[in-house]
Amino acid sequence: VRLSIERQNLLRRLKTAELAAQVKRLINMESVTHDVTVSLTDLARGRQEAALLSTIQDQRDIKALFLRLIETLNDVRGWGGDVGQGAADGLTILRTTHVDEQLDAAVQHLESAEFATAGEDEAAALKGLRLLLEKIEETQGLVGTDREVALDAVRELIKTQHQLRETTQATELDETNADPLVEKQTTIQKELTRLPEMLGQVPAALLL
Repeated sequence: VRLSIERQNLLRRLKTAELAAQVKRLINMESVTHDVTVSLTDLARGRQEAALLSTIQDQRDIKALFLRLIETLNDVRGWGGDVGQGAADGLTILRTTHVDEQLDAAVQHLESAEFATAGEDEAAALKGLRLLLEKIEETQGLVGTDREVALDAVRELIKTQHQLRETTQATELDETNADPLVEKQTTIQKELTRLPEMLGQVPAALLL
């Protein structure tokens, strides 16, 4: 049980680290693209056309990576626990800040040579992505809380089971004193049935 909990925690940490890396990559790419976009107006016509084509492609690549990030967040949202909630909150942030729409608008305005407006779209998308990163980093700090709760429950069950075993071995059982011991064992059994629920917040963890 302890090994399963540790693996579950490791899986959660790896996934939140992966999400953070994806968002940081998007932020870095969008920041570079934004800097190029706002400088397009000052370029000579020949250089401007080449830079514009490259920037449009970069912006499309960013949108593709963004859609992949959405898929990951939707997958993690079903995990439950702090990680699942963090992913759900992240999706809400992206919806309320309209990052998807801003990325599409940036491409459209670049294609129309509306550089200032495209820069505003990119800046708005960056704001939403940075808010998302804050939420993921906050979630990273929470990972492990569920693990400690589960481990404490396991330790307490082991302690209770040992005490009950010692009491049973030291007692001459009859109808009077057997019933309370049976009740205690039944209580332990009920607590054991809760462990899969505690460990099952990340379904894949039970298969490791």
